[in-house]
Amino acid sequence: MSAPLHDFGRNGNPQRGGLAMAKFAKASADLDRDRFAKVLNAFVGMGRDWSVAELAEATGIPERTMKGYKEGRAAPPLGNFLRMAAVLGPEFVNQVLEPAGLGGAHSIVSDHIVDIFDLADSMSRASSEIIGKAARGHLTFADHAAILALTRTVQAKSGLFLWKEAGISQ
Repeated sequence: MSAPLHDFGRNGNPQRGGLAMAKFAKASADLDRDRFAKVLNAFVGMGRDWSVAELAEATGIPERTMKGYKEGRAAPPLGNFLRMAAVLGPEFVNQVLEPAGLGGAHSIVSDHIVDIFDLADSMSRASSEIIGKAARGHLTFADHAAILALTRTVQAKSGLFLWKEAGISQ
């Protein structure tokens, strides 16, 4: 069980920082590297779906750097983590985030093939709806949620289309 991010003051209310935060910060670096290495080793290496060289090539992360992550010498910056997450998938992400009490990652990309016409149609519909909502002069919280859903759909379809055009299977 990791230390909480807050201490309780005299009135019993949580306050940021203090001893608990200092303990968390000190233990965090080692925990991050060790935890990440443990999870990465479950997905990459001998007898796994990915070798270090294959994952390095798929992500564009140098093989030497990838070996450092596997050996626990370093934890990746966010950009590298996201590249690995895109290749290794939601189960990898869930295992990395589990110590924080988080999980539930899942792919937002559907399995159907996207062609240029499907992508163009999605982009056109999304643009039209966004313009219609913006033309009123203000956006409600419901509008923001709808626009976010539209942009995620277009983003997912764009990714599928680009993967297909590059000849890469997911």
